[in-house]
Parts: sequence; C-alpha cells; structure tokens
Amino acid sequence: MKPRSLNMLKPALNYGFPLVLLALALGFGLSAPGFLSLGNVIGILHAMAPIMVIAAGMGLVVMLGKLDISVGSTAFVAMSCAALVMTRSGWPPAPAILLAIAIGTVLGAVNGFVVCILKVNPLIATLGSMIAFRGLGLQLT
Repeated sequence: MKPRSLNMLKPALNYGFPLVLLALALGFGLSAPGFLSLGNVIGILHAMAPIMVIAAGMGLVVMLGKLDISVGSTAFVAMSCAALVMTRSGWPPAPAILLAIAIGTVLGAVNGFVVCILKVNPLIATLGSMIAFRGLGLQLT
C-alpha cells in the first residue's frame, strides 16, 4: 500500500512544469503590472521562438540518449550565410532563410554521419564540430 502523502503529491508530480510556469507568471504579473500585457507576452514569445525551435530538436536528441552541443554554432553559421547573401548579394529574405535551413541541414547531417556511421562519441564529435563551425562563422562575419 502506498503512503497517503505520495497520493497527495501525484498531481504536483504529473503537472509540475505547468504549475511552476503558472506560479512564475502570476508572481511576475503581480510584481510588475505590465508583465501580463499583450505586447509583453508577444515580445517574450518572439524572443523565445528561436530557442524553442532549437530546444525541440535537442529534446529529441536527448530522448535518444545522445548529446549535441554544436547547435548554437550550427545556427551561427547558417544565419551568417543568410545574412551575407542578403546584404552582399541582395537576396530577398525568403530564399536566404531557405539557404540557412539547407546549410543547417547539411551541417547536422555531417554531425549525424560522424556519430552514426563513423561511431564517434556524440559529445566528442559535436564538441569538435562546435569549435569548427564557430570558427567558420567567425570567419564569415
């Protein structure tokens, strides 16, 4: 028989993240009246969008028991290339974004090849590619 105290904690254990998120929103909303305004919420969501996209991909990698620490450098190279073709070659934003997605896909495939086909430890492989991609991004910018 389970102790009664564990049964009382079950909702908190199952819904811990939404409860903490709600508590934070209420706490900030009460301490700063403008926090829950529509403009501020849209601004927060706008600032979080790139991080949420990266976190979704990273979540899948972590659930598979692997680790990829090169995502920031991959995004840096892809966005640097997109910015360069827009500013120096006059590309419109839509094709530049597609180019950035393609570059990110190719760099991710390189990491995938090294980890899955060459059987290099994911931490070591992505650490090396993080350093290489960051150097490439710095060279581009």
